[in-house]
Amino acid sequence: MNPTPPEYRPLQDKLPTFPKVMAIVCLAFAVIRGLLGLFGIVGVAMIAREGADVGNLTNNFVVGIAEVVTALFVAVFGIVANILLLGKKQAAIPLGWLMVVFSILSIGVGVATVSLQLLEMTGGEPDFARPEVIGMMVGAGVMLMIRVLILTAYIVALILFARWMRARQVWAAGMN
Repeated sequence: MNPTPPEYRPLQDKLPTFPKVMAIVCLAFAVIRGLLGLFGIVGVAMIAREGADVGNLTNNFVVGIAEVVTALFVAVFGIVANILLLGKKQAAIPLGWLMVVFSILSIGVGVATVSLQLLEMTGGEPDFARPEVIGMMVGAGVMLMIRVLILTAYIVALILFARWMRARQVWAAGMN
């Protein structure tokens, strides 16, 4: 005997719209991030070859490695987590949180990259009156805000998905 009227049953199985949209958007971003991470491997190899020529590896090499590693982890966890989320699988939740962690690390690497580039561009003495420094800071600030907003939206979607999964499990347990 099913205590839920038939017209309500589909609501228990329908993935909420916001988590679904964010999973699709973040899946696309994760694929792009993975491709950029693979291209980053080529860039890091070029930096390493230049560093080997002069006998030292620069900060750019270290930051490049960190960027490639975080990009690839964001891509792997993001692709798998979002496919699982769209498939309404519980495993999407911990993998989604791993993507969040590596995204935060990637944002930190991005801030470090901008800081190093700023120091290189200005010879170690940042002159915030120079137009190129202002442009770099504005661009970096806008990108930082966009990344944080998208990540925040994904976190909200992940929380909503987890709540929906719990409600679905409670509903399914009541059916037995």
